[in-house]
Amino acid sequence: MHLSMETDYAIRIAWFLAAHGRRAQKRELGRTMRLYDFQLCAILPMLQETGLIAADEDELLLLRPPDKLPLLDIVNAVEGNIEISRCLAQDKFCSLGVAESCPLRRVYLEIQGSIEHRLKNEYIKDLI
Repeated sequence: MHLSMETDYAIRIAWFLAAHGRRAQKRELGRTMRLYDFQLCAILPMLQETGLIAADEDELLLLRPPDKLPLLDIVNAVEGNIEISRCLAQDKFCSLGVAESCPLRRVYLEIQGSIEHRLKNEYIKDLI
């Protein structure tokens, strides 16, 4: 499992906006963060739909203060979910049919919990 490049870019966008008073020109952000227009066009709608940023043709605005924006919210906005194994999905799919009693699933749940805990407790303000 790894976070997608889109998620990395989304975190960079929030980081940049936070470091620049929560507001910036798209062109400046793209140039500084080395993001092309097509990348911004793919990522910005996900951040807008989840209420993390507002955007018009030229300007971006981070809607939440950096100390109220955990990395987990950005990851979820782009990735949707970050389960490290298929058996952790809501339907608990298990090719062996033993999801509830599987010792490996218990380990995966602990690892998943650690990842989510860390992302929930790292805020954009911590990157500035």
